[in-house]
Amino acid sequence: LKVKSSPKGTRIFETYQRRKDGSEFPVEINANFVVFEGEEYNCAFVRDITERRQAEDKLREERDFNKTLIDTSPTFFVTLDPNGKTLMMNPATLDKLGYSEEEVIGTDYLDTYVPKEEHTMMQDIFGHLTATAGETYNENHVLTRHGTTLLVEWHGRPIFKNDGQLAYFFGVGIDITERHKAEEARRESEERFRQLAELLPVSIYEADMEGQIVYANLAAYKAFGYTHDDMLAGVKLLHMIDTRDRKQAAANIPKILSGEYGGGTEFLALRKDGSTFPMITYSNPIMKKGRPIGIRGIVVDITERKKAMSQEQLYQLQ
Repeated sequence: LKVKSSPKGTRIFETYQRRKDGSEFPVEINANFVVFEGEEYNCAFVRDITERRQAEDKLREERDFNKTLIDTSPTFFVTLDPNGKTLMMNPATLDKLGYSEEEVIGTDYLDTYVPKEEHTMMQDIFGHLTATAGETYNENHVLTRHGTTLLVEWHGRPIFKNDGQLAYFFGVGIDITERHKAEEARRESEERFRQLAELLPVSIYEADMEGQIVYANLAAYKAFGYTHDDMLAGVKLLHMIDTRDRKQAAANIPKILSGEYGGGTEFLALRKDGSTFPMITYSNPIMKKGRPIGIRGIVVDITERKKAMSQEQLYQLQ
């Protein structure tokens, strides 16, 4: 039973009334004490508020559902007022930062959770959100209570009141610290491979699924006579093999991609200027998420070996 009263004797309250069939429905009763021609009366207006209650219940359910999603999500949810004061952080954010809800409410977000060197960037982002009333995407570091730093990918937007005034900023973030470390480790590993490949005296190449050369080391450029600009313009793997051996080489590619064949096969290599030299190739598929995305291989020039064998054969004949 909800009751509202005024000093003039008016009573407004909500209750339930019963129909003839015994079912009940919610009503709002506005009761007044009046005096008419010297007589005292109680006057009441009864309004069926079933639809209003249903709307309120639906709104409450949606609010509770959204709150449950935010509270149980591993994603960061943060709300800031127009002055940058913290209004809300969900449990996932609090857990990662090492704070309780009571400790963060009202704190200055930039001064407390953002490194000083990123303050200007964040201020520009907030200014952009306010000016454009749009959404923004950015990555920035977040300071934890224990002094460690997280890298977070944020999607933010401003929320405005009906009169157009800024109500608050709402941000959804994903902790990408470990992902970033893994990407850095991968880039470092690739760089080490590139540096090692450039030092090797044998030709090393990588080709995509269409047979297009996407990488070649310095030894390969020197052996085949191509330049980096040639590779950028497009050089096919099979075009670096003499036409007499090209059919066999093409037949080997599906076997290499399936992992059935690793090479060790002798072909006649074709230089850019049309000259040839004997080579042995060793190739493996480049795998990503369990599927081949190209071929990586080594080419060994066996010209000197061939000469040595010819001289040995000539010596034996003599």
